[in-house]
Amino acid sequence: MHIPETSVPVKILLIEDNPLDARIIIEYIKECCASDFDIQTADRLSAALTCLSINAVDVILLNLSLSDNRGLDTFITLNKQFSDIPVIILSGLDDNETGIKAIQLGAQDYLVKRKFDSELLTKTIRYAIERKQAEEAIIESEKKFKSISNAAQDAIIMLDHEGKISFWNHAATEIFGYTPEEIITKNLEILMGKEDYLKYLAAFPEFQKTGKGAVVGKMVKLAGLHKNGSEIIIELSLSAINIKGKWHAAGIARDITKRKLLENKISENYQIQEVVNSILKFAVEDISLDELAKYAFEKAMGIKCFNFDKKGCIFLASDEPDSFIMKYQTGIGDNILEACKKINTGKCHCGKAALLKKVIFSPAVDHAHEVHYPGMLDHGHYCVPILFTGKVLGIINVYLKSGHKYSRREVNFLQNMSNTLAGVIVRKNNEAELINTMENLEKMVKARTSELEKKNNELQSEINERAKVESDLVQSETKYRTLIEQAVDAIFISDPRGNIIDVNNASIFLTGYTQKELLRLNMKDLFGDETLKAAPLRYDLLDKSEIVITERMLTQKSGTLVPIEMKTRKMPDRTYQSFLRDMTEHKRMGESIKEALQKEKELSLLKSRFISVISHEFRTPLAGIFGSVQLLERHGNKWNDEKRQEYYKRIYSSIQYTNVLLDDVSIIGKDENGRLSVTIRAVNVKKLCNQVICDLKAIYGELTAIEIENNFKTAEINTDEGMLRHILNNIISNGIKYSDKKPVDLIIEGNSEKGIIFTVSDRGIGIPAEDMKHIFEPFNRASNVETIKGTGIGLAIVKRCVDLLQGAIEIESAEGKGTTVKVVLPISPK
Repeated sequence: MHIPETSVPVKILLIEDNPLDARIIIEYIKECCASDFDIQTADRLSAALTCLSINAVDVILLNLSLSDNRGLDTFITLNKQFSDIPVIILSGLDDNETGIKAIQLGAQDYLVKRKFDSELLTKTIRYAIERKQAEEAIIESEKKFKSISNAAQDAIIMLDHEGKISFWNHAATEIFGYTPEEIITKNLEILMGKEDYLKYLAAFPEFQKTGKGAVVGKMVKLAGLHKNGSEIIIELSLSAINIKGKWHAAGIARDITKRKLLENKISENYQIQEVVNSILKFAVEDISLDELAKYAFEKAMGIKCFNFDKKGCIFLASDEPDSFIMKYQTGIGDNILEACKKINTGKCHCGKAALLKKVIFSPAVDHAHEVHYPGMLDHGHYCVPILFTGKVLGIINVYLKSGHKYSRREVNFLQNMSNTLAGVIVRKNNEAELINTMENLEKMVKARTSELEKKNNELQSEINERAKVESDLVQSETKYRTLIEQAVDAIFISDPRGNIIDVNNASIFLTGYTQKELLRLNMKDLFGDETLKAAPLRYDLLDKSEIVITERMLTQKSGTLVPIEMKTRKMPDRTYQSFLRDMTEHKRMGESIKEALQKEKELSLLKSRFISVISHEFRTPLAGIFGSVQLLERHGNKWNDEKRQEYYKRIYSSIQYTNVLLDDVSIIGKDENGRLSVTIRAVNVKKLCNQVICDLKAIYGELTAIEIENNFKTAEINTDEGMLRHILNNIISNGIKYSDKKPVDLIIEGNSEKGIIFTVSDRGIGIPAEDMKHIFEPFNRASNVETIKGTGIGLAIVKRCVDLLQGAIEIESAEGKGTTVKVVLPISPK
């Protein structure tokens, strides 16, 4: 900060025990410009310390040889207590070594008595004050930068021109585990996987020359290494910074390991559920068990999240006791087919799985692998028994690469698949048995009828035989009824006209009707007219012995619509058999997964935009501060006071703009976390408006024209001062930014009934009509703002604050003619 010639007099403390030297120095100062300096004297260090504790001074002139203290210890003692005051040493000794050491300890200059004149002395005093103030400004700026970087939740890392780590914030320690002392000056190899580090080494020479690279200015995902050796997934944004002609790199890294794991888990669960559902859906088709086993195994081996060897087979129980036949295989060579076409309970891994009725895992061929064949390679197995009510129906045999690690998730999936197959196998067997029983019964009745016609003389014998048949029929009916009642799906039997003649318990739960009510209904009564119009029952296809599978809406007794899958076929006795399955949970699960994935995608996109915008906006003022400080450091002593003052104002403007950004980010963060609340108290409107305008002029320059007209007669209103400050700051700032230095008008009016009205009008570029509908959306910027800086969250913050204060906001704008923003707030909100 430059001290102009007409400023308040500089306060000087002269510490000198030689009266003659003291008088000469004072005369030197007065000779140059006596009115600019206020001089106090002290002849001992103790007296000087007492004076400094009472009175504030701008600079100290210190003689090292005092009666109560001598040498550099004099300066050290003084500087220890008053390090914020610049000190110029006036020595009678022309000792270059002492002078250098004094400067190193913090002295601003070292002058030898009788070798300087009045002009040199006064210039040295002014330069000492300026240098001290510049040092303090730089220190304050560095403190703010460190505070911002350490408050960030993302890792901020900088590399010097040699590729060594030069900056490391608190979040980086949290993510990677290294402290700044452990990581500073280290290469990136310590944080990266080998493959990514080799790519980095190949690209770094080009970056050193040009500051450009494949990932510079982009968001990329990389595999990072934690201090404990674990791998983490990071999202990295990298930028280049030219410092003194050499390219440095700055990166912002975010740990997305948990998010990636969650995404993978959702994807894996979706794949698994899709496989199980497809197997169940395929199972209702009129296909053989062999075809079903093939389909189920191919779907299971196709799940990408499991590291299966895409090779294996399914065994089903044979007619021989304790033996199983290979019913389906994929990827298995002839030698294995020959050796394993039939297995017995207890033999090898598959036989042990059947014997123990539990999953057998083997990572490699070991002594328990009893089956061997020519050319056998090392491999592993999951052998999973297919169980139903304690009975082994078959075994699923999945081949694994040698050394495969046991996975509970893989085992759970294979067991779920096994349970699904078990239910399907039992169902298929029961259906086959039921059909076979009915066919046998029909043949038996025909044979007995024919025999009855031919052998009247054996009537009594035939009656006895018929009684036996009826007994078998009762047993078959009992078995049939048991199967129907235990079924999970609702089962309806209807006559050729569609009248319901039999149902199971699941039908009662599905429809809400009692059994008696259902037996009085026709199948058409279960569906609305619109449903039957869109998906008719298709008796024409059923009468051609086709199986009809459709999805339609069933109307329950209460009127509730339930999505169902309906499989119908015509039975040999000309009745229709329908299986109805409630698809509500299945559809809800599918929609939930899609909704979760969409919300995750939108949240990720919003956060990425937020980080990108805020990072860019923070970088701009910080770069301005850094550049201005560099120029002052290099050329400040050559410039005049006016030019130096210009750069100091630039630094202050950038700091003010950074504070505004931090306030906006704070508002967004509190609102997102539900911590944004209103604190109502008395606020002086005129004083607050003047403060806001003063702050904005500090950012955009004193020449910024802001015309204010206050027609509001009440001095104070009850509102949240912070939110009102945000509202005024954002709408006036927008008017300044988009008006190209044209005047911005602020009118305050209203009364206790209408509330207070703030109207801000500008004559700037205006807002295109197509952008008005998105004006309050976060990160939305009008299409005509071009290179004008901004984050796109200002009006979103204004809208949120106005809503919380129970007010209203209106915006009128015409492109090229300007914009008017009107905010109405209650004087005392409820």
